[in-house]
Amino acid sequence: MKCFNHPNADAVGTCSQCGKGGCRDCIEDVGGALLCENCLNLHRQAHQEEEQSIAADRRVIMNRSKRIIAFTVILAIGGIIGAFSIASGQPNQSGVGIMVFGLGYCLPCMYLGVPKVWGMWRGFWKKIGCFLWATPIGWLILFVLFFYIPLVGGAVYGGLGGGIYEFVRHLRIARGKF
Repeated sequence: MKCFNHPNADAVGTCSQCGKGGCRDCIEDVGGALLCENCLNLHRQAHQEEEQSIAADRRVIMNRSKRIIAFTVILAIGGIIGAFSIASGQPNQSGVGIMVFGLGYCLPCMYLGVPKVWGMWRGFWKKIGCFLWATPIGWLILFVLFFYIPLVGGAVYGGLGGGIYEFVRHLRIARGKF
């Protein structure tokens, strides 16, 4: 078999994509597959498009994490300011620390914890399935299972350190360290 581009040269292999024969100058080994110049250019172009797509997805994820961090910080500052403004009208200042902790720490932790638990809860129900119809008592039970348990679970998860973990995770993502 002769080379497709050089009719005088013997082919050393065939392109795994198009099947054309090529000499040592016209064919290249790419990850165990022999590719001619045209197929190699198509392969490189597809690889570049894939890298650009991945980079765009990373930017979207980083921007989302930056918005989550900003909202969490605003929520914490607002909670602390709210706790001090509530406590400033009271003659007994002993509850200020509890209010600052409650509004400045727990609210942001709930904001970060509830979506995490909600996602795990939805994944659990997707695996076991769910029925489509129920009696009014059944719907009440479903409401409690679908909304109340993730809400309470998210508050507990967030308050016991999950909120801090999620905040640090979003900081890492926002910095581009996945």
